[in-house]
Amino acid sequence: MKATPNPLSEILFLRFRLAQLYAVFKDIPWAYKLAVIAGVGIGLSSLLAVTDSNGTALLEAAIFWLIILAIHLRRKDYRFIHIIAPRPWLTFSVDYAMITSPIWAVSAWKGFMFASMSMLAACIATGLLKQLSTKTLKIPVPRAIPCELYETRSGFRRYGIWMLLLYFLAWTLAFLEPYLSIFFLWLMICLPLDFFRTGEPLSILCCQEHGARRFIRHKLAINLRFYFIALAPVCLTAALIHPQTAWLPCIFIFAATLNIALYILVKYACYQPSKSLEAGRFSVALSILGMLALPLSPITVILIIRYCNPAIKNLEQYLNAYDR
Repeated sequence: MKATPNPLSEILFLRFRLAQLYAVFKDIPWAYKLAVIAGVGIGLSSLLAVTDSNGTALLEAAIFWLIILAIHLRRKDYRFIHIIAPRPWLTFSVDYAMITSPIWAVSAWKGFMFASMSMLAACIATGLLKQLSTKTLKIPVPRAIPCELYETRSGFRRYGIWMLLLYFLAWTLAFLEPYLSIFFLWLMICLPLDFFRTGEPLSILCCQEHGARRFIRHKLAINLRFYFIALAPVCLTAALIHPQTAWLPCIFIFAATLNIALYILVKYACYQPSKSLEAGRFSVALSILGMLALPLSPITVILIIRYCNPAIKNLEQYLNAYDR
């Protein structure tokens, strides 16, 4: 049965969304709250700094439209909203207008009304689109991700569309705006944090028959090589096209690879077979901030040294039978 139209239903649904967002933010550890607040603050300040023309504002609107389009095509409450909402397209549009509020608000504040109105029109148009089936949207894991990187392959199955979208935006902006390009690469590097939050079964851990030190060396080598090869072309392009800011992608790719190393060491320092990782959140949050806030960058190196020996010692109890 279709719900009875109510002029205030979309406002009530927006209040519900804000209450959901507050509940999620309230429940996350305070270290991640700090990272979220700092990331939002840096993102907004960068947005204010780079929005200096109507063309730039339109580019930002196009980027955010791709983001809300990906959300719309993958959202799990699509059928539910179609059942309970009298005007589903308007409910979706209000959702997307809230998500893109930094873009249309900053554009309007700086006087770029055409870009602001275009963003709002894109929110309405996206809300009118029909969602495709899950089978249509399924993205196969690329062959470029080797089987040894089972965390990344598993993560790609869950976040593949987001990884590809962020990588595409980073590539596009490398030719236009290096700061935004690095910001989207930063968002992409935050995703592997979730890949390394669960310990693999003991059978997978022991199948390579490596000792603890050799296992850590091999794990770091294959993961750092993969992520470095993925990030290097974008950073190199941004550095060559914008030589005045060439230092930024160079520092970022170094900091990003250090963060991947820290994810792995924290995982195995606290490793328990087939269990989610709960410790090390504050350390990882500081490291993530260090990719954007340069004064915090040395902390990542200190944390890598801090977690290296605990990771080896923790793995020895599981890999002792294969320690040569």
